[in-house]
Parts: sequence; structure tokens; C-alpha cells
Amino acid sequence: MTDQETSSSEKHWGNLRFSRRRSGYAEDTPEDSASARFVIGLTVFVIVALLYPWYSYWVQTHLLARDLQQVTQAMDSQVRDEVRRVDAHVQQAAVRSTATANRRRVGGVQMMGAMTTNGVPVVIVDMAEANLFEGKASICRQAPGWLGHPVAGLTLRVQAYRGSAPAESIGSVEC
Repeated sequence: MTDQETSSSEKHWGNLRFSRRRSGYAEDTPEDSASARFVIGLTVFVIVALLYPWYSYWVQTHLLARDLQQVTQAMDSQVRDEVRRVDAHVQQAAVRSTATANRRRVGGVQMMGAMTTNGVPVVIVDMAEANLFEGKASICRQAPGWLGHPVAGLTLRVQAYRGSAPAESIGSVEC
């Protein structure tokens, strides 16, 4: 650097004045500051007071909707469980009813007579409401008492008892 450059820069810096820096706050009286804070507080309070009903309504409707959905799901679950339980109960009752009806029909099968013709055992049976397949076990159980000998492995010819009318052949069963 040259001497001329140095002296001109010193001249430039030499005439600077530093002034006092002002504070960022306005120098108001304490009453002015209190009034401003009061107005701001009052404004915030009024805004909150005006907006709170809408906010409360919005929150309550969303909470109510959520609660109703949870209650609906819980009730739906309970109703489904109850329907399953009732269905199982109805199915069990139907099975028991069917089994009872079958036992009653088979229990009505009664041997009315038995004889041996041409070496073939013939039994006369009151079938009540049962068919030959349902009454097979009952026929094989009662036949030895009427024929006087075991019937295991024999084929029995079965005739249906019809009261005073002649017996009618309905088939045969293997015991």
C-alpha cells in the first residue's frame, strides 16, 4: 500500500461518529404499557370466547361419533356371539329331537309272531312308523325269543303285521 492510500482511508475512518444505540422497546409510560397488555388480553379472551362453542361442538360430535361406533361394534359382536350360541342350541335340539323320534319309531317295532317254513325263519312284525332298515336291530334282538334259537348269521324273512288282514312280505334282514 502506498502512503496516499493509507492516509485517505484514515481520513475516512476518522470522521465517524458513534451515536448511542436506542433500546428496542419504546419508552412508554407504565400506564401505556399496561393499557396495551390489557387490550391484547381482552382481544384474545373475546376471540377464544367466540371460537370455543364451535370448537366444543366439533370435538363433541367427533367424540360422540367415535363412541357410537365403538358401542355399535361391541353390540354387533355380542349379537353375533348370541346368534352363534342360539344356532348351536337349535342344532343340538334338532339332533336330540331327531334321535328321540328315531328311537320312538324304532321302539314301536314289535315282534308279533315267528315260524320256520321250509327251513327259512319268517317273522311277523308290527313296524309301527319305522322302515325295515330302521327296525333291523330290534327285529334281530327279539327274534331269538320267538324262534327259540339264536339268529346270528341267519337271514330272516320279514312280514308286516296288519291286524286282522293277512301279513304282507316287506323284505328280509341279515342278523
